[in-house]
Amino acid sequence: MKIRFSAKSLRRMKGQVKAITRQVLGGSFGQGIEVLNMFLRGWIGYYRLVETHTVIRDLDSWIRGPLRCFMVKRWINNCYTGTRGLWRWELT
Repeated sequence: MKIRFSAKSLRRMKGQVKAITRQVLGGSFGQGIEVLNMFLRGWIGYYRLVETHTVIRDLDSWIRGPLRCFMVKRWINNCYTGTRGLWRWELT
């Protein structure tokens, strides 16, 4: 029998990630990553027995979205830096 994520827990986790990225908009990017890492380590530790690795991979790519939004909001004041930074994020 495989253990799976429930849809409710995934929705709740995504809401928490959005809340964390909103809270740290006034702080530094490194500080935001630190808080996000603490939350994600605890969440993954709780669900460490889950055997659906594709869901975790999809969540990893989804989490990059709020982080990109965070960086775009930082770059919005400097057009050159914003364009260059966006190209770098697309290539990685």
